[in-house]
Amino acid sequence: MKKSLLITVLLTISHFILSPAIGQDPNCASDCLNSCSDQVPFSCSNNFYQLIERQLYIYSAEDGFSLTPVGPDCGDCYRSLNSVGYNTIDNFIYGLALLDGNEYQLSKIDANGNMCNLGEIPGLSNNFAGDFDSEGVLHIIAEKKLCKIDVNNVSLITCLTLTDDILTYYSDIVYNPEDGFFYAVGKSGVTMLRIDPIAGTMRLIQLVPSLGSCPAGFGSLWIDQNEDLFAYCNSNGKITKINVTSGATELMSATGESNSNNDGASCPFAQDIFNINCPKIENILLPNALCANEEIEIKTTNLSNMSISENMEADFGIRFVAFTAPTSNPYEGGRFLASVNFNELSNAHSEAITVIPADMLYKNKFYIYAILDNFPTQEDCSPSAVAIVEAEFCINCPGTTIADECGICLEEDSPDFNQKCADCEGVPNGTKIIDECGECLETNDSDFNQSCLDCEDVLNGTKIIDECGLCLEPNGSDFNQSCIDCEGVPNGTKITDECDVCLEPNDSNFNSCLDCEGVPNGTKITDECGICLEPNDSGFNQSCIDCAGIPNGIKITDECGICLEPNDSNFNQSCADCAGIPNGIKITDECGVCLEPDHTNFNQSCVDCAGIPNGNAVIDECGKCFATDHESFNDCFITIPTAFSPNDDGANDIFRPVYKNVSEFQLLVYNRWGENVFISTKNGWDGNFKGTPQKIGVYAFVLYYKYELEKPFKQITGNVTLIR
Repeated sequence: MKKSLLITVLLTISHFILSPAIGQDPNCASDCLNSCSDQVPFSCSNNFYQLIERQLYIYSAEDGFSLTPVGPDCGDCYRSLNSVGYNTIDNFIYGLALLDGNEYQLSKIDANGNMCNLGEIPGLSNNFAGDFDSEGVLHIIAEKKLCKIDVNNVSLITCLTLTDDILTYYSDIVYNPEDGFFYAVGKSGVTMLRIDPIAGTMRLIQLVPSLGSCPAGFGSLWIDQNEDLFAYCNSNGKITKINVTSGATELMSATGESNSNNDGASCPFAQDIFNINCPKIENILLPNALCANEEIEIKTTNLSNMSISENMEADFGIRFVAFTAPTSNPYEGGRFLASVNFNELSNAHSEAITVIPADMLYKNKFYIYAILDNFPTQEDCSPSAVAIVEAEFCINCPGTTIADECGICLEEDSPDFNQKCADCEGVPNGTKIIDECGECLETNDSDFNQSCLDCEDVLNGTKIIDECGLCLEPNGSDFNQSCIDCEGVPNGTKITDECDVCLEPNDSNFNSCLDCEGVPNGTKITDECGICLEPNDSGFNQSCIDCAGIPNGIKITDECGICLEPNDSNFNQSCADCAGIPNGIKITDECGVCLEPDHTNFNQSCVDCAGIPNGNAVIDECGKCFATDHESFNDCFITIPTAFSPNDDGANDIFRPVYKNVSEFQLLVYNRWGENVFISTKNGWDGNFKGTPQKIGVYAFVLYYKYELEKPFKQITGNVTLIR
């Protein structure tokens, strides 16, 4: 009896995009919240997903980049849904859902757009972005922290502090499994940010050409296995492809729907979503159980679409591969079941039938993948164009026997139970075998046939790496010899010096027999002047002697011709003149001033008025030069009367000064109206003015005078009374 398996092959591209949903009530009546155990996983396809305003959408490139809703609208279940990412481990989408009570729940989203909550995540801010790494760990950016969330235990959160708060300029992040970095596109559209999740460091990559400003941010980012990042601008709905290595950009769509409240997710192992010329395999139907001696009949339909030779290196057939567990890359490993090449598909016209014998199937639950054949290159179609079904093998056994995992009917206590198909580790239907080194390993294990390779990659060879880094037989004469030092130590550092002694180069005795010129056993030595000479050389210790004949001595001959140390108090002093100038000609004159003898001021600064150095004569008040104890010192005076009577009686008839030793004087008299009535430099006033006797009264006078040698005139002012 045969079971039929229907595979539909389509030449399509589907685009799925995620974006944040808004609004949640934990008691919502919507049918979007289901049990997590009832959810249906996505397949790792080239679809982009986007959550916009509480609704899951598919972004389709084939249909002008239009959005197609998937599943129910969860508007009454969440206030927001952010940090959305695709988990390649279980093919579900996860995000952080905000409840009405300001609590964040980890939400799990399935292929039908249904959601379930996995538990509260404490301590989060209200501004973050996120995506999954290839290990199934959700990474979120919250303020200046990169936090990791275990989706199997939401209470396990670890955070790493970043070097900057990136959410001011970046709206979403996406993970590249090829290099292990997260990426974000800046609102300016000029640069892309690369984030190292291990070191917490960041690096800017220039975008060429730039994308133009996107004030609302690039809210949805996707990536495919070609390391091409796709950025959705919230402001204008444009979708741009960016190569994460070079920063080269290409506008893919200018007709996207603009929406500022979105977030994106995609399977990073999928082919380029915008390559619509690649075939896609989908819609596989298979019975849930197969029984003993049954074979599977697979029908492949819609065959004309497999021919794409105008755009690809080769036309494609289909291969069928079985795995015991789901895999993210069915192009590696698994059990080959059957294949249909392009010619067979072409000749079959409407359908091709492939029969898989039952003995080729795993004898328990297994997964069949339909994959492209030939293996597509990155320039053609990515290897993510696959279809998957789940089936379980069963056998009807007689009596009390049961089918073991090898598909054999045996008593459960039989020693052969589960043994006929056991691998080298005793695992039924296991794939491990004994390699040539005697190790039980998977054939694709990196250690397969490696543990017994010698250094020349010879199985069970005997050569090893010696201490010199050479691959040699241990008993060979050259083993450990190519790098020995002078003492025979491999990789030793001792060498034979010029004295023929084996020493370390930094040994204090290295080259100890060299003289100062480097001559082995030479006789020259370095003298006290630092010169390498024979000890009996006439110049030995002579090139650096001082004036006292002392090598390296510090005495020098001063300007007075005396050999002294420069700091000696007598240095340059024995021949110094009064100005301290060695061999100078200045002397101290009688005035105590240091001058040259022919200087015009020599002995002049202290002469008295008589010209005698240090004499005691001075100019007295009379303007004469006398010693202060001379009898004529200050022998001078001048007085003037306060009244006179010009009546020709011979007494006080003339108003004039009385003086002694006055050399000059001038007398001026003024009447009460300020009129000058008398002036004279030698006579007195007789009381007349212009021949007319003046009236009795008080007159003002001014007397200018000086003694001998005095300059200038002194002055006396006062009043005089004229009496008749």
